[in-house]
Amino acid sequence: MGTEESLAGGFSPWQTVSNQQDKSRRDVVKSDKRDSVPCLKRRFLWLNSGEEVNQESLAMKEYRIPQKEKFNLDTFGESERAVYSYADYLRWDFEEIVELIKGKVFTKAPAPNRRHQEVSGNIVGSLFNFLRNQPCKVYAAPFDVRFSKNPEFSKIDSVVQPDISVICDPSKLDDKGCFGAPDLIVEIISPGNSRVELQNKYDLYEEFGVREYWIVHPTDCTLLIYTLIEGRFQPSRLFTSGDRVTSTVLPGFSLGLEGIL
Repeated sequence: MGTEESLAGGFSPWQTVSNQQDKSRRDVVKSDKRDSVPCLKRRFLWLNSGEEVNQESLAMKEYRIPQKEKFNLDTFGESERAVYSYADYLRWDFEEIVELIKGKVFTKAPAPNRRHQEVSGNIVGSLFNFLRNQPCKVYAAPFDVRFSKNPEFSKIDSVVQPDISVICDPSKLDDKGCFGAPDLIVEIISPGNSRVELQNKYDLYEEFGVREYWIVHPTDCTLLIYTLIEGRFQPSRLFTSGDRVTSTVLPGFSLGLEGIL
């Protein structure tokens, strides 16, 4: 993304190559009347411990840690016909952070490097200060954004975690993140990002009406802004350190790139 070339076309197939490791879980039992029991007297009974259940434990109710399914990410690329939903996504237990795009599984790049985090923090900080006491809210990854015309978990086939999301419609926000297109999305390119992933996200954001899409390349110190015009993304010129950019989504917002990129 170091040039103004279009994201469209010419990308090679992408597949995951990492393996997940098993994790151990334990079920616990906790008091049914926590508020009425002094903290020092609260007890947790570990199941299968072999200990005798006393009278105090009879007043407790069982609380089970929600179970997730373990999968090997390699197997997800074996069938081109495999399509998954947000309902599946909520049950998965991977070492990697994964995203769903049109029912296909993509792993996010490994933990962002220091440069990525600095750029992200600079942009988030500027947006946060500008949006203080305004209805629009800014969220940094990890933050799930669900794209679908049907809110049923089993019908949602795209769940991504943009590096930065700005949402101006509070009705799109819930405890799980955002349902529907953010007004502004910022993606910061990392070495682990595949071109197929970027192309798929570009198409997804355009289809669902993300009004503005920023692509930041920390290595090249460049920023490209796509603005949605009549349902299609239109690219800006390529901005670089020393430039100042504005946003059509956030009137009055201005970001000087010197010291940001």
